[in-house]
Amino acid sequence: MNAKEMYDNQRDADKAHHEARVIWLTADAPKWACGTPVSNDDRRVLLKQSTCYLTTGEGFNHANTPTPH
Repeated sequence: MNAKEMYDNQRDADKAHHEARVIWLTADAPKWACGTPVSNDDRRVLLKQSTCYLTTGEGFNHANTPTPH
């Protein structure tokens, strides 16, 4: 697998993660895996991060590096 394929695979995985997170957080009373309810503050921040990623393709934990060619 070359660098472009690895980059594309990671972007696809990131997109799927954020799409699933939006679905989870917009459901009625989302909970963490341990069963603890997600606080309104955490919910707001995570939704903002995922929406930003899905809109711009840029995430808070990604380095701004050029797309491999």
